[in-house]
Amino acid sequence: DKPVMVGIDWGKAHDSTVLTTVNENYEIIAMYEWQGDDYDSQINEIAQLLQNDFRSILRVYCDSTGTQDMAVDVLRKKLFFLQANQVVGIKFTEQSKDLLFKNLNRLMKDFRHGEEIIEPAKLKIPLVYDSVRKGKFLKQMIDLQKEIKNGLWACSHPEGDQYHDDYACSLALAVYDFRPQMDAVRSITFHIA
Repeated sequence: DKPVMVGIDWGKAHDSTVLTTVNENYEIIAMYEWQGDDYDSQINEIAQLLQNDFRSILRVYCDSTGTQDMAVDVLRKKLFFLQANQVVGIKFTEQSKDLLFKNLNRLMKDFRHGEEIIEPAKLKIPLVYDSVRKGKFLKQMIDLQKEIKNGLWACSHPEGDQYHDDYACSLALAVYDFRPQMDAVRSITFHIA
């Protein structure tokens, strides 16, 4: 019943749709994966899962790049128990991916002064979790490549069919409201929920 944030990266024919939930303590609660791009059945399963397993959803951020914005619209209708502004599509542009991955990086790193850790990393990855999904998540995070172009981070998987970034993108979406400028808003929202 604790409030969660949700991130969904829609799959394509050779990728997976990945849904990640994170609570107000920056803990990854769950990760789910669906193969391929059968959005109709995936949306039905996602809506049922969120309705049954997560009573307090603060926000659902979804990749809405290209035709995936239609999937966001359909999901918004299926999640009738949420307000419309709680299901948000984010188009993956240079600017949005820069913001998503800089924020994710900030949450995953210790804040240091020299060698001293002033504040430990906020994002907590469960030590005990489904080994297959955790393995995929860790591999994708390790494989993730960062390029800086005109001051913007471009983060993606390497070329090749064996590489993916679905788990990384889903997590970046799930923690999107944990941006520094959202701290006050999030604090109020979590308190009300």
